[in-house]
Amino acid sequence: MWGELVQILLDFRDTISSDYKQQGIMLGLTPEEQPFYNILIAELSGSEVITESQVENIKAVVRFLVEMLDEATQIVDFFDKWDEQRRIKRDIRRQIMANFDESLVAQITDKFMDLARVRFR
Repeated sequence: MWGELVQILLDFRDTISSDYKQQGIMLGLTPEEQPFYNILIAELSGSEVITESQVENIKAVVRFLVEMLDEATQIVDFFDKWDEQRRIKRDIRRQIMANFDESLVAQITDKFMDLARVRFR
């Protein structure tokens, strides 16, 4: 009985992982970009309906921000340097304000920095 339940849970986990990877492939996102995209989509979908052209804009912004975060985190001890983190947060805020609703700036910036801490550390 327990063995069957464990096998069902393992199959479920594999299905979720496979579906997640497939979603990234379908969207044309790298494994590094996908979680940032998901954060942005989650924040934006709460305030408005997202069109196909907006999805393309979101992907472009995510690609730019992930590349910027990847470069910034190459700095030795980036997450211990408050001035470098402040610069990156400012750049994230500017991109969000230029492309999306300003009310989302603080939430998205904080979530992106938290995710960068996990993904790029």
